[in-house]
Amino acid sequence: MKDVYDVEPKRYRHKDREHFFESIKGSKEAVEDLNKYTPKATGDWNVPFDYLDRELARMFLKCFMSGDGNIGFYPRSDHPGHRLEVRFSSKNRAGLEEMAELLDREFDMRT
Repeated sequence: MKDVYDVEPKRYRHKDREHFFESIKGSKEAVEDLNKYTPKATGDWNVPFDYLDRELARMFLKCFMSGDGNIGFYPRSDHPGHRLEVRFSSKNRAGLEEMAELLDREFDMRT
């Protein structure tokens, strides 16, 4: 927010949710950018590849996971061990395919 929109957001943690933080600060330009990537009418969104280096890709994934994903540890009956599974959920298939591309491009993770 500071680098792109010259806005210093206030950040606070919710008392009852250890990992839930909110930033509050407005910017017309930021809202227009959000609407560009996440139009409310369709629920579609895009991965903003043009703006993401590896560190920003991590932040993008972290933000996405805070709302539409989960990480699970699942025992496997067919294998003596366990597996770590990360799931991304969205009705936007094209966005999920871009997420797979981001994971492959920045973190060498195949989905």
